Amino acid sequence: MKKQDKYISLQREALNEYLEVAGRDPESKISANAVARNIGVSPTVISQFINDKYPGKNLPIAQKIEAFLIRERDRKNHKEIFPEILLTKNVKRYVTVAKICHTEGEIGVVTGEAGVSKTCGAKYYEQQNPGSVILIEVAVGMTSKVLASEIHKKCGFDGAGTLYQMFLDIIEKLKNTNRLIAIDEAENLPTSGLELARRINDMAHVGVVLSGLPRLLTNLRGLKGEFKQLSSRIAIKAELKEQTEEDFRLLIQTAIPGSNGLYQKFYDRTQNARELSKVLKRYKQLANLNADIPKSDEDLIDEAINIVLI
Repeated sequence: MKKQDKYISLQREALNEYLEVAGRDPESKISANAVARNIGVSPTVISQFINDKYPGKNLPIAQKIEAFLIRERDRKNHKEIFPEILLTKNVKRYVTVAKICHTEGEIGVVTGEAGVSKTCGAKYYEQQNPGSVILIEVAVGMTSKVLASEIHKKCGFDGAGTLYQMFLDIIEKLKNTNRLIAIDEAENLPTSGLELARRINDMAHVGVVLSGLPRLLTNLRGLKGEFKQLSSRIAIKAELKEQTEEDFRLLIQTAIPGSNGLYQKFYDRTQNARELSKVLKRYKQLANLNADIPKSDEDLIDEAINIVLI
């Protein structure tokens, strides 16, 4: 067998093994079609390649498959810097607001600059209250109808129909269930979307937490205070500040056990958890790459900061 043919055969075997393993995982979304989309060829090409019946040049396909499998291996081996959501002070502040809104059926607002753990707080509260929290992560340009559709789907419906019909379905499903709707990045919602959340709170008697950047408060009040119907319904609000030195100690010692005073160096050079996460990832990568060339922690942190956007 020629060297090239052997290489192609090895990639075919590797792909078959990869798909076989993925097929045994009920939660896996990997299929031959997914591989085809990932490497930019048609499902037919992948099927023919797997069955050794592809009439075209097999070498380029084999090379794309090898690159794909390497990426998948690296992705699988990648470990999150923070393997779980940690109870920093800001996460605790979010949880306090969420608990009050959840228990009392009120509307609450949590604001803060980017990277201060608003989303972490929402996800943590959802994890701690399985089945009781509807978490919506707002995308830029989301309309009130799209918001209704997302909540509609989270309520077990199909997310289709007129806005009014979906609204009625949501009210019927949620009324007196004592659930909580957590809407993250709510500053991206139009006023009609915020009004929709208010009316769901009014009619279904479920709690609502809106979280987002500081301009969310302006959106709720109006530039001239014209949205009293919205802002007057806010029962509790919290503003999340930059993480404290204590938070940084918790985050760093979780990511790098036994690091002792190393957190102070990160604390001095980064502003919030998001910046810390980015710098810490690069720090660990650089430490691995320079394992044979000892460098001080300060030098590695400085190098890491130089290659990330903060």
